[in-house]
Amino acid sequence: MDPILRETLDLCYQDHRSARSIAECAGVSHMVINHWRKSGGAQVATVAAMLGALGYRLKIERIAPQNYAQKSTRQPVSSTQHDAFTGS
Repeated sequence: MDPILRETLDLCYQDHRSARSIAECAGVSHMVINHWRKSGGAQVATVAAMLGALGYRLKIERIAPQNYAQKSTRQPVSSTQHDAFTGS
């Protein structure tokens, strides 16, 4: 399972609210947590929404150049932060 998904699930379990309540606050199906546990995968937007409902934000940070593949033809991701809820 992806470490970000595992940490998000851990935060859900630590929260005092029910999984249904957290999912409703995030605007996703209450079955999403069960799906994550069974499949080990999730859409980024859903993870970001669940983290927002838990009071967290998914953040993208630039890694040191030696820590990613140099042969990639894609442009590196910008180091700016993006808030999935406000678009800023």
